[in-house]
Amino acid sequence: MIFRPKHPKYFVFLAAAALVVGVVLWYFRSPEDAWRCQNGQWVQHGKPSGPKPQAGCGQETAAGQSPENISYSIEGQTVKLQNGQAVTQDGTGGNIATKIFSIVPGDINGDGRLDTAVLFTQERGGSGTYFYAAVAVNTAQGLVGSNAVLLGDRVAPQNLEIRDGMLVANYAERKIGESFSVPPSAGVGKYMELQNNFLFPRPEVVRLSSPRPNDAIASPIKISGQARGSWFFEGSFPVILVDWDGRIIAQGIARANPPAGGGGWMTREFVPFEAELEFKKPEYKNTGSLILKKDNPSGLPQNDDALEIPIYFK
Repeated sequence: MIFRPKHPKYFVFLAAAALVVGVVLWYFRSPEDAWRCQNGQWVQHGKPSGPKPQAGCGQETAAGQSPENISYSIEGQTVKLQNGQAVTQDGTGGNIATKIFSIVPGDINGDGRLDTAVLFTQERGGSGTYFYAAVAVNTAQGLVGSNAVLLGDRVAPQNLEIRDGMLVANYAERKIGESFSVPPSAGVGKYMELQNNFLFPRPEVVRLSSPRPNDAIASPIKISGQARGSWFFEGSFPVILVDWDGRIIAQGIARANPPAGGGGWMTREFVPFEAELEFKKPEYKNTGSLILKKDNPSGLPQNDDALEIPIYFK
């Protein structure tokens, strides 16, 4: 038997319920979706795309250490954390407050031991909030904190991960010349290599202007930004749109759009690019990712590279 409601109040009720659900989802959607480590436990912040980590938060080594209670080198100063935070002096009598923002487990050096990627914030008494990335390296002698690499002041972190032997930080920053009153809108992917427990940042290669991380998009989507000439091959590179489960729902080509007289795409400098993708909105879940892939005609894995940002479907 199929129930077919006829009373108009029923439809009013359904519409009101849908509106309430939509408002709640919008309210709780965060510009920084991640699992954060707080007091030794993973706590959901926003709408993380991945499942709850099963390790890494409050993990202890055989030496009884944890990433929240070891020393790191930040701007040349050794900072000893206790329960994920510390207060140090800046040399002029002022205080510097350091705090772990989020941590993510992974094996960055391929030795089979679980290391930890760490995202810090530092506040120095002014209006700035500086974000840093580091690694707690799990050695045979215990955890060793690396140096911290500066991401920027008042940036908008998206995710931090250990991938293919690299520490990858995806975040949004302001465009050149924009004031701090403007929300960060340019997507950045920073790649860092670990050598002898020291973290070396690789040069920035892609700046995404549109869409911004966590933007709500609809078809067709126009993509624009800048990439160094090495990212292109014959003036183009692949662009992929995936749903929450990593299934490809659209793919195309971004093409270089260098200014007149600028020398084309064969340069080490940044070159503007544009692309457009048409897609069908996924029926299940409204989260996904936009992936800009370095064109790699050699096919060699060591030449692969990509920038990935989270997006929402309208």
